[in-house]
Amino acid sequence: MFASGAGSLGWGLAAAIGARQALNDTCHSKTDEIVATVTGDGSYMFGMPSSAFWVARRYNLPFLAVILSNGGWNAPKFSALGVHPTGFASKSSLEELNISFDPPADYGMIAEAVGAWSRTVKEVKDLESSLKEAVAIVQGGQSAVLNVFVRD
Repeated sequence: MFASGAGSLGWGLAAAIGARQALNDTCHSKTDEIVATVTGDGSYMFGMPSSAFWVARRYNLPFLAVILSNGGWNAPKFSALGVHPTGFASKSSLEELNISFDPPADYGMIAEAVGAWSRTVKEVKDLESSLKEAVAIVQGGQSAVLNVFVRD
């Protein structure tokens, strides 16, 4: 497991490409191991997904991106709550704070445009089968995106 030691919004996609390259360099034969990154929807957008998935395809560095799609940038709200727990942020929605992603982009389609596979998961009952399918896709040499809705 790797983690950024600094501010890391957008870091996950590029880190996955680097980890995949490192895995390729250390495992000279075909391996069932995959590289996966779990990121929020805001961080996914900061990661330049069209460029990241194109690079992964160009250099044969497939990885899995699991997006926790919560509909907005929750980090600024939680930062505000840390300083002012009963302030404006405690009484406001993401929309009222202007940090909402409604209507959301189709994050998987962004990756599909440059050759990745994607699936959107809105029901808990669909998560396990979608995750297994995504892993198989990556093991077959194609990057994959699971856009998992975690909204209330």
